[in-house]
Amino acid sequence: MKYVGLKEFGKPSVMCIEEGPIPKPKEGEVLLKLVSTALNRADCVQRSGNYAAPAGDSPILGLEGSGYIIDADGKADVSRPVMALLPGGGYAQYAVVPKDHVMDIPKGISVEDGAAIPEVWLTALKLLNVTKAQENDWVLIYGAASGVGTAATQLVKKYIKGNVVALAGSDEKCLIAKNFGADVTLNYKTTQNLAGKIREATGGKGVNVILDCIGAQNFELSISSIALDGRWVIYGFLGGPKLENVNIAPLLRTRASLFFSTLRSRTIEYKADLVNQLKKLLPQFETGELKISVDSRYQVDWSDAKVWQETHTRMEANENAGKIMMIFK
Repeated sequence: MKYVGLKEFGKPSVMCIEEGPIPKPKEGEVLLKLVSTALNRADCVQRSGNYAAPAGDSPILGLEGSGYIIDADGKADVSRPVMALLPGGGYAQYAVVPKDHVMDIPKGISVEDGAAIPEVWLTALKLLNVTKAQENDWVLIYGAASGVGTAATQLVKKYIKGNVVALAGSDEKCLIAKNFGADVTLNYKTTQNLAGKIREATGGKGVNVILDCIGAQNFELSISSIALDGRWVIYGFLGGPKLENVNIAPLLRTRASLFFSTLRSRTIEYKADLVNQLKKLLPQFETGELKISVDSRYQVDWSDAKVWQETHTRMEANENAGKIMMIFK
């Protein structure tokens, strides 16, 4: 099979097309013939050499994919389009995955677009589980026009029955967040006194939950915005991991809880439980109550890695809003 390899760790230009054996599934796993994958920030971090694959998992980039299960006769079961949370290996023509991490693609969503669901929706579910978000909570979402951001917004509004303050880096991205259900949208690049605006939106109380993919850059904003007994989860460091001269005393006064959370390193059983939670929501994609967010679709012919380099560059420049889909020819 062909897959995206790395000449070394570094910029998008290190990606190249390589050829290797089709992986063999172990007990409890299935082999997928992939039709598409979707880019995630973790892919860029791994490519840069700062996010190693867990021991035993595929070192190939790609954490989600869609396609068909290869049956006992070695043929793709095209009667059943599926999507899966992958332990790596999505940037390839074939991938192995624990069978309990595979889901049927909802009717009305193409097999190609099915890859837009697993990683971001499972991440959003996990974050809301970790923070114990509940009805009437105000939830502050950074990167609100991203795949995780739009998924989390829909879950808060339609599943938890809470309220969303969405932060994004342009008026266009704020509009996207609004269209996905956010109650309040703020352009963090142009809004003065962000903390004050967030307090104003929540009746002066602050937000009960913060979903934070930024880290250091927004740390003081989060401290200033969190409500009494608020829950704050950091799941990425797009704004850097290092703090300098930050006063954390207000967190003690507000009795805030700060969590750090990842999905990739979780156990197979933990992920399977999360997948089962998402399966219960999949009918809502069929009715249109829940929607995927796709920024763009790129065709992959496996002749060279230029399209992979281009899309990684776009993602790192924050040019996308929603999922960047890679469709395999």
